[in-house]
Amino acid sequence: MGWQRFLRRSFWDSERAKEIESYIEIETDENIARGMSRQSAREAAVRKFGNSTLIREEIYRFNSIRVLEAIARDARHALRNLRANPAWTLVIVLSLALGIGANSALFAFINDMLIQKLPVQRPDEMVSLRWTGTSGMMSGTYMFGYAASQPEAGPTQTGFSFSVYKQLRSEAASVAELVTFAPLWPLRIVANGRPETAATQVVSGNFYSTLGVLPFQGRLIMPSDDVESADPVAVISYRYWQSRFGMDPTIVGSSVTIGGAPFQVVGITGPGVGNMGRAGQKAPDISIPLAMEPRVVPQFLRRRDRPMAWLQIMGRLQPNATLPQLQARLGSVFQSAVEQTWSSYQSSLPQERRARTSGRQDNDLNLRVVPGNHGIYDVDPKDTRALPILAILFGMVLLIVCVNVANLSLSRTTARQREIAVRKAIGASAGQLIRQFLTESVVLAAIGGGVGLAVASWCLTLFPVRYGFEPAQMNWSVFGFSAAITLFTGVLSGLIPALRASRMDSAPAMRQGAAARSHSRSWFGRPLLAIEVAMSLVLLIGAGLLLQTLRNLRTMDVGFNPKGLVLMTIHFKDAGIETLYRAIPDEQVRDLLAAVPGIRSVAFSDGAMPNGMSLSNDVRIPGRDSDSPSKSANSFTVHHSFFNTMEIPLRLGRTFTPEDTKGSTPVAVVNEAFSKTFFPNVNPIGSRFNDMEIIGVVANTKVNALRGELPPTFYMPYAQRSSEGEKWFSARTAADIATLLPSIRNAVQQFNPALEVSSATTQMDAMDLNYLTQERMLATASSVFGGLSLVISMIGLFGLVSYTVSARTKEIGIRIAVGAGQGHILYSVMRDTLLLAGIGVVFGLGATLAVTRFLASLLFGLSPNDTTTILLAVSLMILVSALAGYLPARRASRIDPLSAIRHE
Repeated sequence: MGWQRFLRRSFWDSERAKEIESYIEIETDENIARGMSRQSAREAAVRKFGNSTLIREEIYRFNSIRVLEAIARDARHALRNLRANPAWTLVIVLSLALGIGANSALFAFINDMLIQKLPVQRPDEMVSLRWTGTSGMMSGTYMFGYAASQPEAGPTQTGFSFSVYKQLRSEAASVAELVTFAPLWPLRIVANGRPETAATQVVSGNFYSTLGVLPFQGRLIMPSDDVESADPVAVISYRYWQSRFGMDPTIVGSSVTIGGAPFQVVGITGPGVGNMGRAGQKAPDISIPLAMEPRVVPQFLRRRDRPMAWLQIMGRLQPNATLPQLQARLGSVFQSAVEQTWSSYQSSLPQERRARTSGRQDNDLNLRVVPGNHGIYDVDPKDTRALPILAILFGMVLLIVCVNVANLSLSRTTARQREIAVRKAIGASAGQLIRQFLTESVVLAAIGGGVGLAVASWCLTLFPVRYGFEPAQMNWSVFGFSAAITLFTGVLSGLIPALRASRMDSAPAMRQGAAARSHSRSWFGRPLLAIEVAMSLVLLIGAGLLLQTLRNLRTMDVGFNPKGLVLMTIHFKDAGIETLYRAIPDEQVRDLLAAVPGIRSVAFSDGAMPNGMSLSNDVRIPGRDSDSPSKSANSFTVHHSFFNTMEIPLRLGRTFTPEDTKGSTPVAVVNEAFSKTFFPNVNPIGSRFNDMEIIGVVANTKVNALRGELPPTFYMPYAQRSSEGEKWFSARTAADIATLLPSIRNAVQQFNPALEVSSATTQMDAMDLNYLTQERMLATASSVFGGLSLVISMIGLFGLVSYTVSARTKEIGIRIAVGAGQGHILYSVMRDTLLLAGIGVVFGLGATLAVTRFLASLLFGLSPNDTTTILLAVSLMILVSALAGYLPARRASRIDPLSAIRHE
């Protein structure tokens, strides 16, 4: 009869229940016709339908609805309790928002860097082509990103020549559709009468159709556009359409000038379309067909008709094709394609050049086909170096938040003894109490998670934006992670209070009310608080180490004086390809800059230090090339005032003078590392290398990095080695760059209106941007969250001491009544507070020894166990703990004995 009662009680009013009841009545009548009594017939019918799928579905639906209704009741009850305690709720919500938001931001950064795939249709079908080995049959190789080297095969290259691409595409047609793309030199675009530089790429005609990318407006480049006889067309990115054209819909169909040639804009890519080099990379501003490269690039820079490895190749596998099949198909073709391309190119050269380039060989070239769902390139390990530290940092913040919320929830659980006792008295089970308290905790976490999304958006500003990439974004993956971590946090922080509530003895509370509160909550809270203090101390010590590292790097001796130094480049701003690449009058520009008020001296060079902008040249020493410890060194071509402007100390000999011209003896100045490497234990002045005479030795300077060994470097005078490449102007100033820059621009404009100043920055800012981005991010994040975790821990300590004082009010009043002085009570409470903080500090020091070793590779100029940093962090923790305990202790020392004795 149980099924019958279930149906009558739960589903009688539903149409399905009436339908089931009619089936049971029909089956009952049939059983009676077989000779069964009505009761037996009814029971048999109920049993039959009780085991049916129809009944089980109804039971499942009923139980689900009942559980959801119970959870909804608990949630409404939780919201009423939270509204009744706004201050407590606010502290909890802000703590949860901090922990959830920080970890959501970290996931957004990791998702952007490592997880997200290319924004194309079916990205898992995409493949990327690479090759390993060394080739003498290429006139140059280009890479526009990082590709991991193979230990057994050496460096990995991603560039292919145009001719090799055509042969590989033809061979792969039955297995995969190959596409190619590559960035060009920065080109000038003139639209609406206004010229500017735009990032431009060339793409094959099948590029967009193979990727499955749809236009936002107009159309995209098609195969018919990728022929030399076609009308020149261009596609602009959504971001460039926003920033350059103000989302003007009439831009499609209009004409623009790119590199001096007219093009028609035929379409705009969608907002999610980026660069295929790597997911998340910024899309080039403009894309043009590969066949149009000769129209926008000067003859000496053209790469399409030369055996130069500059094109990036991706492909989409055909249905039912596999990556090993494509590897097998193309593996044997690549070597011969390179040889054929070189042979064809060499036959077109004049006889004298052909003789100089003969005899070149390839050494063990191997084509590799790898998955391309994330793009052509890999993640640079330098970009991920900080991720484990950030994961530990934000994970500890979340644990501190969970422990603090559990601690504060325990105090509320104890304060709600009477409510829990009443609920138990009217029949609430332990499971129902656990469900109610967990529901309250999850509701709190949900509110904190909602606020945490705003915190996550702010935290994303702490992460560095990788060069050429879009900033990390909040998307549905991040929202899903945030929801999951919110649920996890709610359950984790509410589990101990829920279990405590379910096991609470209700009899004392019913008899004595609030006076029955004991120190049980204090007993539960003390270990949790010690854990909070320990983790906060670890974060403080880590923050101190990273801040000290940043300070050491910023104040280190880089071999020159970076303060008061401004770096800039100057270009022609017209759009024609004949004028875009011609050299500016460097000497005259230097003289006019030196005349600007506030500038003390000016120099120029073909690279900048320490921005990684230097050339590497072979070093040939007459008579002992084979014995040289090193075969190459960094080189700079500099103006004769370079050393004075940069304030690089001279160690031996002299530096360049205006007399070092093309008509004089070729000379060079070397640094101390060069002298030690190539001329150990001898005076190098007067020695020769690369047909140059060494005339001076200067101090070592940081060239490519702030960390690591100082590389051998030599300098050549501009007057003897002038080149057509870009020049960096260095100006030693006595004023702020913001006040000088307008004067500099005006001086350049007055000299030649066709010139413009670009890339103006201070040397200190350049160093920060190029080499201190991760250090600055880690120092900032650890300081912010270390400080906030300290505040959270102190709130927990303040709450615990306050609760203990409240629970011991009667005891303290009696002690005062029998003669205990205020100082004695104050000392007693402060002793307990500092003892608890001291226990946390001891455990924190032990954890520090285990955790800070992960920081060793990131530190500079100090050890992971730096005594000064640890002592400062411990002192700060004890001081703040004392402040957190002082206010409750002071209140305890001023308790009125008569009021305390009557306290309940």
